[in-house]
Amino acid sequence: QVIRVEQGEGLHLVEVPYDHLVFCLGKVADYSRIPGAKHHALSMRTMADAFHMRNHIIRCLELADIESDPDRRKMLLTFVVAGGGFSGVETVGELHELVERTLKYFTTIDKKELRFVLVHSRNALLPELPESLGKAAERMLTRRGVEVRLNVRVRASSRDFVYFNDGDRRRTRTFVCTVGNAPTPIAAQLLKEPEFTDTVYNGRTIGLFQTDTHLRCQGHENYWALGDCGGIPDLLTGDI
Repeated sequence: QVIRVEQGEGLHLVEVPYDHLVFCLGKVADYSRIPGAKHHALSMRTMADAFHMRNHIIRCLELADIESDPDRRKMLLTFVVAGGGFSGVETVGELHELVERTLKYFTTIDKKELRFVLVHSRNALLPELPESLGKAAERMLTRRGVEVRLNVRVRASSRDFVYFNDGDRRRTRTFVCTVGNAPTPIAAQLLKEPEFTDTVYNGRTIGLFQTDTHLRCQGHENYWALGDCGGIPDLLTGDI
């Protein structure tokens, strides 16, 4: 009934007693399945990621504004996002809005030079929602000028290119990867202990605390899990 946390300037360990403990740790990025992504992809998980991406995008516009080489200019003005779930769709939408609102400060860049690409491995965006909503999101993004590529995966990335599994590639300095997840180290360690149950999906464990429909960890009265670290059953189907 006690957790130890680091706090203060020297990050001293402090013991905090509790009656109930809620795990809402989220997940961490795991780009091990995409060669090059660990070193060349931008993440979008934290506020720090958002600030870093904003500064990166503005820097690309600044460089493109003074770039005379057409190929390098096209590379700087091409933005690729991998993942058509909530994070990827929201990211490409916000990225598009940021660039368009900022473009007035860069007088040599024509709006027609901008390229936004959203790559998704399934046949519809937002697979967590009804297909009609995913199709509506696709239509809206397409109207705004985003190229939506479905049933396509990112195979690898380098400093200047993103490679797709259909043989295509895009030259870009902005590759945002919202796919590839792994449990946080705390969750991964706890799920190895016998008192917690890892969630099983399609015959394999997926690194989530198995809960009941009230978000209570299976077999416990005072442990709870929610968000990306909870294996919460669907009230209608019983699936995760």
